[in-house]
Amino acid sequence: MVPDQPLFRKLQSFSLQAMIWPTTPDKGVQGLLTKWSEAGKAGYGLFIDENGCLALWIGDGKGKVYKISTEKKLEEKIWFFAGASYDASSGAVEVFQKPLIGRTNGRYALPYSLERMAAHVKTTVNAKPDTDHDTPFLMAGYLQHASAGKHIAGGLYNGKIDRPRMADRALTLQEMEQCIEEPFEDLLAVWDFAKNIGPNGIETPSRIWDLPGTSCTERPLTFPPGR
Repeated sequence: MVPDQPLFRKLQSFSLQAMIWPTTPDKGVQGLLTKWSEAGKAGYGLFIDENGCLALWIGDGKGKVYKISTEKKLEEKIWFFAGASYDASSGAVEVFQKPLIGRTNGRYALPYSLERMAAHVKTTVNAKPDTDHDTPFLMAGYLQHASAGKHIAGGLYNGKIDRPRMADRALTLQEMEQCIEEPFEDLLAVWDFAKNIGPNGIETPSRIWDLPGTSCTERPLTFPPGR
């Protein structure tokens, strides 16, 4: 969980991306990278939706919610490059998922299998996400509600997630692919899950670090309740 801060409230255009390995994509709605208030239906986020598909949610906080889905189910225990972008000036949205096939999942290596699992959706929406609220930015979940000063997470993601990235502009698919290994210096955040791993495993389970040079430099993150 990244606590609320001005850079998230001021965000207009954005891009979200990560490598994901869903264990149970059919278990219901699961948050991946979100600043989403379920109570207010406000914010934005990258989700696995109720149909097991990757989706971008945008809520204006006034009752209008857009859920843009790839409409292709994610396969369990397969690595996917997943991401989405939103351009505030035009309302343009892109959502994509690309399966990453290796020796460990070679049964999916045939071209027709890759095509069946890949998707790239482009559309426009007539809404701007309401980001002017204290909802934290969550990985592997979303804010279900707040109670007695505590943030209660829902939609907990079951699976692996790696190399999450965030930009304050709408990146192209090609730019996001470059950011997997060579992130742009002006990205909003480039989280590094490997930095906290030592010879004996995860050294501080409650912390994940952002890479130096981005807007959230060296900021410790705390997992949502129940993680």
